[in-house]
Amino acid sequence: MSQLESLRAIANAVLYEGYMLYPYRPSALKNQRPGWSFGSLLPPAYAAVNPGESALMSGQVLASADGKASLEIEARFLQLQDNTAEGTTERSVEVHTPIGEILHQSRTTPFMFESHYPIEGLLEIRAELIAEKLVRISLSLRNTSQTPQNFSKRDEALQQALIAAHAVMIVSNGEFVSLLNPPDSFRSAAAGCRHTGVFPVLAGDPAERTAMLLSPIILYDYPQIAPESRGDFFDSAEIDEILTLRVLTLSEAEKQEIQRTSSRAREVLQRTESATPEEVLKMHGVFRDLHRAKGE
Repeated sequence: MSQLESLRAIANAVLYEGYMLYPYRPSALKNQRPGWSFGSLLPPAYAAVNPGESALMSGQVLASADGKASLEIEARFLQLQDNTAEGTTERSVEVHTPIGEILHQSRTTPFMFESHYPIEGLLEIRAELIAEKLVRISLSLRNTSQTPQNFSKRDEALQQALIAAHAVMIVSNGEFVSLLNPPDSFRSAAAGCRHTGVFPVLAGDPAERTAMLLSPIILYDYPQIAPESRGDFFDSAEIDEILTLRVLTLSEAEKQEIQRTSSRAREVLQRTESATPEEVLKMHGVFRDLHRAKGE
């Protein structure tokens, strides 16, 4: 398994945040309208006239790197699909580049994904040498979709949105610098990094500094999925024990409705109903030494 693939468990927790909510049936009011309040890049024509909306996310990170360093980047988001049972399709845009090729010049990757309302966008990456072997890397993801009509409601604009947009960066022959807790020698450079709509944090193996997650929600360095969690409930700051017990109280009619919806909703129901008492008890609560977990 590649490092990028191993990071997707964390990235998916961001990607599918709010994808569906308890009670997981489509007739529930809160599941009748698309959610995804974090990280949705709207079409520029809609974002321009609606305060608080944006067609752009951008972030800057620091890397200690030499001339042999290279970057592997994956920007990911969801696209609404009315003609599929799942309702959404995962989309990704990947870029592989030596850092030397983007020093002081941008590399722009256009993309388009077809649907009833096609999505178009640009992924741009650039690097600047700001000190000896210290590089500032700038990434931006922009929705450039031309709306075929004037969307006046957010539900309409989401049909051409980059939903839950985020990005993962991996550096070879180099190391990223924590922006939350940088070394004293890099503190000024870290403070000078600018972000729009994302929060860059170190990710992956805490013993390494080779991966960075640009998340639309605030996280700490090296976020982890709790080992007691048996799978996603798609709910903000989900408390697995409470959601498990609530799913078990659903009526047979509600469960049958869930069975007829998306595979992810069915998986939540099947996983919950198959949980043993011992597995439910493990969700009750665990005390952890966060400093020890981070190797401090």
